[in-house]
Amino acid sequence: MGMTHHELRFEATDRYNKSARHAELLRYWTRFTGKRFDLLRYEEVASQLHIRQQIPLGFQMIQLDHIVGSVGRYREFTNKFLPRATVIQERWIMVDVTMNSLRGLPPIEVYKIGEGYFVVDGNHRISVARANGNKDIEAHVIECQTAVPITLADLKSNRWLLKAAQTEFLAQTQLNTLRPDHGIELTVPEHYQTLLHHISVHRYLYNQLNYNQWRPLSWEDAVVSWYDTIYMPIVLEMRARRLQSQFPQRTEAELYVQITQYRERVAEEYELAPLGAEIAVAVFAANHSERTIPRFLLTLRQSVRQRLRQHTQGTPVRAKMPLGMTQDEFHALRLRHEAGELSIGEASRKQAQESHFFENMREDPFEAQFATL
Repeated sequence: MGMTHHELRFEATDRYNKSARHAELLRYWTRFTGKRFDLLRYEEVASQLHIRQQIPLGFQMIQLDHIVGSVGRYREFTNKFLPRATVIQERWIMVDVTMNSLRGLPPIEVYKIGEGYFVVDGNHRISVARANGNKDIEAHVIECQTAVPITLADLKSNRWLLKAAQTEFLAQTQLNTLRPDHGIELTVPEHYQTLLHHISVHRYLYNQLNYNQWRPLSWEDAVVSWYDTIYMPIVLEMRARRLQSQFPQRTEAELYVQITQYRERVAEEYELAPLGAEIAVAVFAANHSERTIPRFLLTLRQSVRQRLRQHTQGTPVRAKMPLGMTQDEFHALRLRHEAGELSIGEASRKQAQESHFFENMREDPFEAQFATL
């Protein structure tokens, strides 16, 4: 004999109260741990991952633990679908009563992104199902395709943000088409924007140096030129020195970003022209190697070379010069900078100033014209 409506309601109320208390405890706990408490917002994930198309997959049984987000109601439940204060208690209880009665409930509707699901309709049913100890639920599934594979672990650990940045980078550069074996993988989302900035500055410098050519370098050509003449020479030099073995936790692209960032600091500090790939990698390796003895020997060798140069040629020793760079290399880079060759940082600032000027000129061409007089 089945349970009466009163008995079903009594147990449903008890489950709701336990779930609500659990949600409140987790809210306080996550303040100390910093762990994620909310469901993922579908609109944000879909936008950043550049959803290409939606494909209906029909009705399926899906695992409740694979549901990670919601469309619209991501703040009403925790990431474990525990009811929060905004959930109407009576509605939750009635869903529980209906689920445990002979009537049952219709399937939920979800969007599928990679290995995770986002609720379109059925948030209360999922919350109740989990409170009842269920492991799966029937759902009408619509798959949302992305340019990169997204795992359940990505969605639960926020690694999807990194893949979203990668998707945006590939969408803007088309490197998968232009250089299919590019192998660019980063571990910090913001560094994809750094690479886009490098391409933009490279394009600006190229067009400045070749201003009299019949047409400026297009964005697509700039991507290819940057990859072939800037990115790959540094990567090949890293490989020749087996630099990645000293930094096993970093990808080649991550090391490229760090080398170029350090290269710019060196160029700014010592007023040098842009360091070529060989010098940039040598200077970075000399100053960032985790192996103390080789680093000490390099410092000693450089000091001895400087003293010998002073003794044999009468050339004064510079008190300040980057470790890993020879006197001749340093002198040549100083001369090139004094002749007007800009570092990447200087070129970036000049590009920003010119962009600001032309933006003002579009807003008020007369004012901009007189500003140049």
